[in-house]
Amino acid sequence: REAFDRFIKTCLFISPDWGDKISIAAHIKDFNYALVGSDQVWNPMNLGKDFYTMSFIPMGIKRVAYAPSFGVASISERQKEKIKDYLLKIDCISIRELSGQKIIKELIGKEVPVVADPTILMPFEKWEEFVSVHPYKKKPYILCYFLGTIKSHREFANRLKRKTGIDIISLPHSDEICKWDFNFGDYTPLNVGPQEFVNLIAHASYVCTDSFHATVFSNLFSRQFFSFSRYANDDNIASTNSRIPSLLSILGNEGRYVDSSIDIADNLLDEINFKCVKKKISELRHTSREYLLKSLDCDGIVQQGNL
Repeated sequence: REAFDRFIKTCLFISPDWGDKISIAAHIKDFNYALVGSDQVWNPMNLGKDFYTMSFIPMGIKRVAYAPSFGVASISERQKEKIKDYLLKIDCISIRELSGQKIIKELIGKEVPVVADPTILMPFEKWEEFVSVHPYKKKPYILCYFLGTIKSHREFANRLKRKTGIDIISLPHSDEICKWDFNFGDYTPLNVGPQEFVNLIAHASYVCTDSFHATVFSNLFSRQFFSFSRYANDDNIASTNSRIPSLLSILGNEGRYVDSSIDIADNLLDEINFKCVKKKISELRHTSREYLLKSLDCDGIVQQGNL
């Protein structure tokens, strides 16, 4: 918590906290735009709170959605009408993954762009500023960051360790207590905030993860990585498996979304073409910035190339 608080105080520029719909509605009359995004703000599990739908925003204020995610590949029949209702009231919609694009097309018949997650939108040089020249561990290491509780993912990492002779740094119990995280990994740092997280990925020899954002940063920092499904099957109502393969499809990295039973010897030889990945990231970043600026009525700025 201290690491996160330190990052927030030193790295973010934020307004006073308006933590409920009444407070936001009272203050937003002084603004021109309401913008929602990104991450899983449109996950159907959030629908009952009716917060990220922006339905409480007064008329006359332009509503913009930048890179939100449904987090799931399909919407249940009983939720479709409510989701359709709030989508129709948003002036500019983009989405973070291909499955979300398909959902919006199905519900309101509108083609919307797939744009970069904000972690990609920010120039890479800014992320480099968070990276210390001193890695957590001087020797090579495998970073394991698992949100899910699948045992075979840890077993894969241990096989990778035996194959390479490289120690494992694990960030255990990241989303919930997992019995497979006990006694897993050679090092388990506890004081990890956003800056330390980025630094750990930037210096890793390999990254094993079921996290969307760990996958993002592995690509940004050109790390050899293996990404897995967080959930055992896509039928799980809470499954967010679609986000990672969608990202890797856009970056041309589909082969790095793997099953934990794969043969490590074969896949270690499959080096990632990061020159191609960086080109695709640059293109995605450019089109995404254009969408965002045009949504905020900054067409002139886009044309002049000032941002």
